[in-house]
Amino acid sequence: MQVIHLDCVESHHSFRVLLQSMSRPGKVFNLPTPPVDDHDSLVDVLKAILDPQVSYCLLEEDQRLEEQVQFQTGARLTTPEQADFLIASAGCSHGKLSLAKRGRLEFPNEGATIVYVVERLSEESADGVELTGPGIKDKARINIEGLAAGELKELKHVNREFPLGVDSIYLDRSGRLTSIPRSANIGGH
Repeated sequence: MQVIHLDCVESHHSFRVLLQSMSRPGKVFNLPTPPVDDHDSLVDVLKAILDPQVSYCLLEEDQRLEEQVQFQTGARLTTPEQADFLIASAGCSHGKLSLAKRGRLEFPNEGATIVYVVERLSEESADGVELTGPGIKDKARINIEGLAAGELKELKHVNREFPLGVDSIYLDRSGRLTSIPRSANIGGH
């Protein structure tokens, strides 16, 4: 008889949601498990994308989160320049987004991914960021409350030489997420 661990099933569901969000930039998706505390959704997403073969960098010092990530994923903690994943648990990269790996022409998939925790995500906001590109019919608008000023401008800058760049994931405190892959065009920033 095969026993399937519930955490493994939830991680697979979260990974599927992440894949959907990367293929449909600007669309907001719900994670399968509603969060109980501030770290729940973030750790759930990190369990889906981190493993002992990849590295990450916490852009805010948070001993509890670091311990949870280490225990749940086995991923290696490193510097922003070397990390496969950057984690901005307070909606700000503190200027370190510009240090992130952007891949090489031979291997653009070596670019980093940044995960932002923000206050609230909503679609089709008149004052939100406009996205165009693959996976978007005409254009999409997304409002990202709690993202530090200048982050989208910096993201646009690091992604100016497609296919090189950084993918980004935005996770709000209610367990919703959206993504802006490096292939998406960010308007108005």
